Amino acid sequence: MQKLEIEKKFIVKFTSWNDVFQLFDNTTTIKRIEQIYLKAIKGDPAARIRKTVEGFKNKKTYFDINQKKPAGTAANREKEKKISEEEFDKLFKHKDPSKNLIKKTRIVFKFKDQVFELDIFKEHLQGLIILEIELEDKDQKVNLPPYLKVIKEVTEEDKYNNYHLSDKKVKGYKNGNLIKS
Repeated sequence: MQKLEIEKKFIVKFTSWNDVFQLFDNTTTIKRIEQIYLKAIKGDPAARIRKTVEGFKNKKTYFDINQKKPAGTAANREKEKKISEEEFDKLFKHKDPSKNLIKKTRIVFKFKDQVFELDIFKEHLQGLIILEIELEDKDQKVNLPPYLKVIKEVTEEDKYNNYHLSDKKVKGYKNGNLIKS
């Protein structure tokens, strides 16, 4: 199914444990996500697959996600479908050797009638936290939670999309900057 995705993205950080507690008070879902980009398939070098483990019941969902195609400022066209664990495992064998596996915990929460996704990256990207919100239109007002310190908006910075973050040249994240080799 293809959909138009309009979103804004921000790098944030927690400043205290109180921030974390306020976040959890409004949490609707917690997901552990692993995704990998595949070698060129039918000329589509950015195809990815994703495994999502939701909540504490360990409900697993697998997705085959085709390349996001830009559709204007802060918007992409995205095609996504559920696949079986067997299909995921089969596709995983075709991972792009120039890409790292992305691991992150996603906390979905509400603030002032808006739904946010907070991605806390793991392993080589530990320390990077990206807040996303999907919008109905690009001019919609965003009410950012005051308990998260926004470092900067990165909506239009390609280097903060998952495709670029998975590049093996990206060695980490420290003090507000990506570390590259």
